Amino acid sequence: MEEAGCQPNVVIYSILVDSLCKDRPVNEAFDIFSKMKAKGVPPTIVSYTSLIQGLCNFSRWKEASAMLNETRSLNIIPNIVIFCLLID
Repeated sequence: MEEAGCQPNVVIYSILVDSLCKDRPVNEAFDIFSKMKAKGVPPTIVSYTSLIQGLCNFSRWKEASAMLNETRSLNIIPNIVIFCLLID
């Protein structure tokens, strides 16, 4: 995609993160998430929700909690989905 001169936006990055989290390679999803932020594309609550869900699915609670704290530090208001994932 980038080779063709098309820069991915937050929607494309979020879709990639969500797909990777559902297909098990959560570490790859973290890499995409980090790349998105490094390229100056600000993550949305949807991006964070996908990553937190992937982490919770694999019992990576501390990392999921850290992501929740990151949303708060960026003034991104966590949604009910995130809280349900963390207490489930």
